[in-house]
Formats: sequence, structure tokens, C-alpha cells
Amino acid sequence: MAVMDVLDIDDGIFSQRPGAYRQLEMMDVSARRPLEEPVRSLIQQLHEHGYVHSDLRDINFFTRDEQKDFMLLYFDWAGPIGSIRYPMHVNWQEVGCPEGARDWELISKAHDLEMLSYMFPRKQDGREASTQGGPAAKRCRISFTTCTGEELMDAE
Repeated sequence: MAVMDVLDIDDGIFSQRPGAYRQLEMMDVSARRPLEEPVRSLIQQLHEHGYVHSDLRDINFFTRDEQKDFMLLYFDWAGPIGSIRYPMHVNWQEVGCPEGARDWELISKAHDLEMLSYMFPRKQDGREASTQGGPAAKRCRISFTTCTGEELMDAE
């Protein structure tokens, strides 16, 4: 079980409050660079302890204090390597997910690492790559439909 504390999140409604957390998805790729090594190190430690997170999107990372401090949220799909599976009805066709992230498939370390590559893309033609509209900006979602194909709901 993961227990979280209440976060003071800068949601853009108020100006940057000192000490408030911001979502990584709201930051330009170049502004994220200082966090790449600490984030990769955290995920490596998670893997070394036998766990996968499975939803390493920039929307689930929050940072503050000029990126010296960050938090990872949303542990709903996290679990032991080799025994945790994606839920049924993962919307992989419309939403960017790792290769192999399909209904009831095992969640792997490779999936976590692929999602990190979306958050911290390599330079292209000497310029910073953009995550605008890319897989890191999208949410893996679950769609529920009836047997006739009528969509009941789309949950994140």
C-alpha cells in the first residue's frame, strides 16, 4: 500500500507559490533535464527491489524547489515484477503506451523504461525533442463498452 501526503500543487490558477509542486507535464523538455538522472535512479531502485510502476507519465511526476525535489504519484498499477498485469480494456490504440502494454499482459521493467524515454526524449537535429502531443502527454486509459459496442465510460 502506498500512503501519500497532501501536496500543495501549483495548478496555474495562482502564481508560483514558494514550495508548491508543479506537474512535470507543464514543463518544457529542456527544463526537465535536471530531473532525468534522479528520476531514472529512482526507477532503477524500484526495479532492483523487484517492483514496476507501470504508469511513468509526466502527469504523474510533481516537482518543486527549482527541481531539487520531486514526487511520483499513482501507484494503482504498480506491483511485483512478473506478477502484475495490465487491467482489461487498456486504451492502447488511442493513447500512447509502451509496446506490449495490452489487456492482461505482464507489466515489465522495459515498459517503465520506455515511458521514461518519452518523458526525457533525446535531442533531434541538435534541438531538444518535444513532448507536445507525444505519448508522455497522453494518459493510458481504460474504456468500458457494452457487447453491442456502445461506450459506457472512459476512465483514466
